[in-house]
Amino acid sequence: MRSIISLDGVWKAAEGNLAEVPANFAHTVPVPGLLDMASPPFAEIGLRSTLREAFWVRREFDLDRDPAPLNLLRIGKARYGTKVILNGVEIGEHRPNHTVGEFDLGGALKRGRNELLVRLGPWRDDEPTSVPDGRDIESYLAVPGLYDSVELVLADYPYIDVVKTAPDLDAGSVRVLARLRAGAESTVFALDAVVHEVASGVERGSGSSGELTLAPHETREVEFEVALESPRLWSPEDPFLYELRLNTPADSRNVRFGMRSFAFDKASGHALLNGQRYPMRGSASAIFRFFEDPDRGDRPWDPAWVRKLHRQFKAMHWNTIRYAIGFPPAFWYDIADEEGLLVIDEFPLFYIYLADDAPAVEAALALDPSVRNYGLRSITAGQPRTTEPARVEWPAALTADALETEFSEWVDGHCNHPSVVMWSSNCEGRSPETGVLVERIRKLDPQHRPWSDGWNGPPTDADPYMVHWYLQWNAAMRGEPTGLGMLSAMRKTAIGYPLGGAPEELLPHLRTPNKDFDGVPVNTGGNTVFLEEYGWLWLTRDGKPTRLTEPIYESMQGWPVATADERRYTRARLTAAETEFFRCNRTLAGLLLYCALSSSHDRVSTADAFTDLDSLDYEPHFWEYVRDAFAPVALMVDVWDRELAGGVLHEIPVTAINDLPDDWNGELVVRVVTAVTGVVVSEHRRAIRIPALGQERRYFGLTTVIPDGEHQIVAELTDGDGSSVRSVRDVRVVSG
Repeated sequence: MRSIISLDGVWKAAEGNLAEVPANFAHTVPVPGLLDMASPPFAEIGLRSTLREAFWVRREFDLDRDPAPLNLLRIGKARYGTKVILNGVEIGEHRPNHTVGEFDLGGALKRGRNELLVRLGPWRDDEPTSVPDGRDIESYLAVPGLYDSVELVLADYPYIDVVKTAPDLDAGSVRVLARLRAGAESTVFALDAVVHEVASGVERGSGSSGELTLAPHETREVEFEVALESPRLWSPEDPFLYELRLNTPADSRNVRFGMRSFAFDKASGHALLNGQRYPMRGSASAIFRFFEDPDRGDRPWDPAWVRKLHRQFKAMHWNTIRYAIGFPPAFWYDIADEEGLLVIDEFPLFYIYLADDAPAVEAALALDPSVRNYGLRSITAGQPRTTEPARVEWPAALTADALETEFSEWVDGHCNHPSVVMWSSNCEGRSPETGVLVERIRKLDPQHRPWSDGWNGPPTDADPYMVHWYLQWNAAMRGEPTGLGMLSAMRKTAIGYPLGGAPEELLPHLRTPNKDFDGVPVNTGGNTVFLEEYGWLWLTRDGKPTRLTEPIYESMQGWPVATADERRYTRARLTAAETEFFRCNRTLAGLLLYCALSSSHDRVSTADAFTDLDSLDYEPHFWEYVRDAFAPVALMVDVWDRELAGGVLHEIPVTAINDLPDDWNGELVVRVVTAVTGVVVSEHRRAIRIPALGQERRYFGLTTVIPDGEHQIVAELTDGDGSSVRSVRDVRVVSG
């Protein structure tokens, strides 16, 4: 039967040219990992350098048995461009940088000592433009390495190549799809299946393909159902897992799955998990940006740290995480399955412009030079971020045909994870090539997950309209003060343009011919709306604005920003208020704050809210205010103007929402508190019932005139156990 031998551990490493194996491997590097972890370190790592044409890594291992009829080397993920040599025999290459590379070792593997060599490209630009290199225009390092596990697979025929599962909740069964390969001889056999609970090991179902006959070297896809006894559904609240074991007479394969369905319902505008409305709340994890964090170390490959990270995501009341612009190591998906998070899985393509946009971009720069400082074009405006400007135009060679192999490997490799509920072909791109590709690849997923296709609009009615709505950035781009004032005039809807524009009379775009602002498709089809990014208030872990948020904090009016702690407080308060606005108006299937995991350094564009990577503690203001805004039962003080008129009685509107499947009962309190002294000027209490998945609106007519000065309006929901969440607004009361 199948045997798997891990080759993870400490490997030898060297630099040199493409054609010749280095004579001296003087460095060591952990696998999985990146080459910036080498000891002693390499110079000029992650940047274009004339010091090398290639990196080489070497591992010697002993095989205590004869090779099997089929011997495969599996490299989980590696960049940039992988060439394998075993015992002096060139095995082959795998150009894709983000999916599993599988190499048939043939007769090169031997009993006893073996020498494995892997050649890697030193820099992303050395890759052909027809191969996705993970380029991210908001990052600056591109460190190569074997960044996922490496293993040796010894197997026999008939070989189980690919396994996919498709739960059928109505039937209480799982559909099994398997690709089988025969060896040099024909064979007659049955593919047998057994399903166990992962936690208990209890068997819950079995089935078989029936008798199969495979001709020599035939590849066959087979499909059959396995009924489950009392199936238990998978959800973030109950991440219950099953394991499917498949057996041929000479091979076996185990895969985990969950009984889960997911879809977007266009008619209602909701996300449906297991057939029921499920509001999605969360953030994004940008693993490739985290790779360039100077304090990253080996954390992405430490299972205990990664599990703690996902638990911290859930501690923020997040049930969804977007693996943004890149795939983390494979075991991250296992942890998401186990801990219970919905995952939007995004391929690492981030090219904003098309080739024919160049004249429009230059025209935009001529009309408004501030675009260099505030807009995304600042990335290529000569800032000292890389050894050369980032290339942001979609490469002409990056066609659907060029991408199809890697996209197929991606979907085949990730499709059994119950956590993965949606695919994303790219970030903010508009190439028609991905649209063509999505149509081709969709059929490879038997669970029929929805797709996002960047700024091309929803591919079908079953797919959501993805929005990136950055209110603070829009205000700064127009030279207006940043803060919350723009929400006072905004319609209670989030249907707009992905870069933040709402209808022209409410939130104008830049007056430039740049098609990235004016040419993005509007949601004319009425698809479900999903807010995939918002925020643009990033601070480094030491409280400094990032390259993209400096103009935001410079334009801030009415909020403290002079010190690191003041900026952190302002970030938390504004982020919480925006979150309340988007959630409580109930026009979205889900929303994701950008970003839960990024990097922190002087050249960073986006950042997360952790204060320390070991403890993974959130910044205290962020934890205090933003966590409440994401609570399943939450509320919004619907007051957005900074100034209120003095000498009059005011009415305070409050909206409360309930994401839970059961009614919520508790108390709603609204207080007006003097900012300096903490004296309560006015307080009103009401019992409130919020229906399951519902919304309630209450108006509190104050019976006391608020004196002039600085005050806070605080609304608080408290349940029977004493747990509470708050919404807070700062107001200045001015008479006359």
